[in-house]
Amino acid sequence: MLHLVHFRGYVVLASARVPISEQNLIYGIVNNKEQWDAQVHAALKRVGKRLNLAERVTSSGRRYVGPSNLQVYRGSDGRNYVLHQEFFMPREAPTYLLISIFV
Repeated sequence: MLHLVHFRGYVVLASARVPISEQNLIYGIVNNKEQWDAQVHAALKRVGKRLNLAERVTSSGRRYVGPSNLQVYRGSDGRNYVLHQEFFMPREAPTYLLISIFV
Protein backbone atom coordinates (compact mmCIF):
# COMPACT_ATOMS: atom_id res chain seq x y z
CA MET A 1 0.00 0.00 0.00
CA LEU A 2 1.47 3.33 -1.05
CA HIS A 3 0.32 6.85 -0.23
CA LEU A 4 1.54 10.16 -1.56
CA VAL A 5 1.45 12.68 1.31
CA HIS A 6 1.88 16.45 1.01
CA PHE A 7 3.08 17.75 4.39
CA ARG A 8 4.36 21.28 5.11
CA GLY A 9 5.62 21.80 1.60
CA TYR A 10 7.18 18.36 1.30
CA VAL A 11 5.96 15.45 -0.77
CA VAL A 12 6.46 12.12 0.95
CA LEU A 13 5.84 8.68 -0.47
CA ALA A 14 4.72 6.52 2.44
CA SER A 15 4.58 2.75 2.25
CA ALA A 16 3.11 0.32 4.77
CA ARG A 17 5.33 -2.50 5.98
CA VAL A 18 3.44 -5.75 6.18
CA PRO A 19 4.64 -8.08 8.97
CA ILE A 20 5.10 -11.14 6.76
CA SER A 21 7.93 -13.31 5.50
CA GLU A 22 8.11 -16.01 2.85
CA GLN A 23 8.10 -18.68 5.56
CA ASN A 24 4.63 -17.51 6.69
CA LEU A 25 2.89 -18.46 3.43
CA ILE A 26 -0.33 -20.37 4.25
CA TYR A 27 -2.13 -20.39 0.89
CA GLY A 28 -0.73 -20.15 -2.63
CA ILE A 29 2.46 -20.93 -4.52
CA VAL A 30 5.78 -19.06 -4.19
CA ASN A 31 9.03 -20.29 -5.77
CA ASN A 32 7.52 -23.75 -6.42
CA LYS A 33 6.58 -24.02 -2.75
CA GLU A 34 2.87 -24.83 -2.48
CA GLN A 35 0.84 -24.21 0.66
CA TRP A 36 -2.86 -24.86 1.25
CA ASP A 37 -4.99 -24.01 4.29
CA ALA A 38 -8.55 -25.31 4.68
CA GLN A 39 -9.90 -22.23 6.50
CA VAL A 40 -8.45 -19.81 3.96
CA HIS A 41 -9.72 -21.97 1.10
CA ALA A 42 -13.24 -21.98 2.57
CA ALA A 43 -13.20 -18.18 2.91
CA LEU A 44 -11.89 -17.68 -0.64
CA LYS A 45 -14.43 -20.20 -1.92
CA ARG A 46 -17.23 -18.04 -0.47
CA VAL A 47 -15.71 -14.98 -2.16
CA GLY A 48 -15.38 -16.91 -5.41
CA LYS A 49 -19.00 -17.98 -5.29
CA ARG A 50 -20.16 -14.38 -4.88
CA LEU A 51 -17.91 -13.23 -7.74
CA ASN A 52 -18.83 -16.24 -9.90
CA LEU A 53 -15.23 -17.52 -10.06
CA ALA A 54 -14.37 -21.14 -10.70
CA GLU A 55 -11.78 -23.12 -8.77
CA ARG A 56 -8.59 -24.10 -10.55
CA VAL A 57 -6.64 -27.30 -10.08
CA THR A 58 -2.84 -27.35 -9.93
CA SER A 59 -0.60 -30.13 -11.20
CA SER A 60 -0.47 -31.54 -7.67
CA GLY A 61 -4.26 -31.92 -7.65
CA ARG A 62 -4.94 -29.15 -5.12
CA ARG A 63 -7.90 -26.84 -5.75
CA TYR A 64 -7.38 -23.09 -5.47
CA VAL A 65 -9.74 -20.14 -5.80
CA GLY A 66 -8.53 -16.95 -7.43
CA PRO A 67 -5.67 -16.02 -9.71
CA SER A 68 -2.61 -18.24 -9.97
CA ASN A 69 -0.38 -15.70 -8.22
CA LEU A 70 -2.70 -15.15 -5.22
CA GLN A 71 -0.86 -15.55 -1.93
CA VAL A 72 -2.11 -15.50 1.66
CA TYR A 73 0.35 -15.01 4.52
CA ARG A 74 -0.13 -15.20 8.28
CA GLY A 75 1.59 -12.16 9.71
CA SER A 76 3.57 -11.97 12.90
CA ASP A 77 0.57 -10.12 14.38
CA GLY A 78 -1.70 -13.13 13.75
CA ARG A 79 -3.67 -11.54 10.90
CA ASN A 80 -3.98 -12.99 7.39
CA TYR A 81 -2.69 -10.86 4.50
CA VAL A 82 -3.86 -11.44 0.91
CA LEU A 83 -1.38 -10.39 -1.76
CA HIS A 84 -1.73 -10.16 -5.55
CA GLN A 85 -5.52 -10.09 -5.53
CA GLU A 86 -5.55 -7.50 -8.34
CA PHE A 87 -6.11 -10.25 -10.93
CA PHE A 88 -9.40 -11.53 -9.47
CA MET A 89 -11.30 -9.81 -12.27
CA PRO A 90 -10.27 -9.62 -15.94
CA ARG A 91 -8.66 -6.44 -17.27
CA GLU A 92 -10.90 -5.91 -20.24
CA ALA A 93 -13.46 -3.23 -20.86
CA PRO A 94 -17.05 -4.45 -20.83
CA THR A 95 -18.38 -4.72 -24.38
CA TYR A 96 -21.98 -3.92 -23.45
CA LEU A 97 -21.03 -0.28 -22.81
CA LEU A 98 -19.57 0.08 -26.29
CA ILE A 99 -22.65 -1.44 -27.90
CA SER A 100 -25.06 0.81 -25.96
CA ILE A 101 -23.15 3.96 -27.00
CA PHE A 102 -23.62 3.31 -30.72
CA VAL A 103 -27.22 2.07 -30.58
